[in-house]
Amino acid sequence: MSLPFRKRIRGRIDLNTQYSSANIGTVLQQYRSLPHDALGNYQFGLLSAIFFQLDANETQAWEAEITANYPKDVEDEIRRHIVYALNHKESDGQDSPIPIKWKFSGGARPAVNVSYNPRAPGGPMYTIEIVGFPSPALRAARKKN
Repeated sequence: MSLPFRKRIRGRIDLNTQYSSANIGTVLQQYRSLPHDALGNYQFGLLSAIFFQLDANETQAWEAEITANYPKDVEDEIRRHIVYALNHKESDGQDSPIPIKWKFSGGARPAVNVSYNPRAPGGPMYTIEIVGFPSPALRAARKKN
């Protein structure tokens, strides 16, 4: 992967911004615009590529980076929780996607841990902790826009 692209790979802060309460509605709209199967599964990584306006070459490199670092079962588990958070509805049926906080931790025993805090500041929030897999940088060194 080229150094210029590596500097633009989205980091933990960028992912937390993408799935924040300020942007979760936009992410839901983008998710709905993607092709997905009956279970709501979409191509893993594509939501971030769209949100961060990666071009075709950058998207291909982004997807290759994901494939190289996250086994399919881990991708599936992360995606399952994203889809669940995005599709949350209030009791009256209104869309109410729940923001996601991302956490990456080291560890010898790989895992995807998910917790739900109904009383988080600003409203309910999921935390997805990815353990034992490569962590993105804190933030992209250089943003596209």
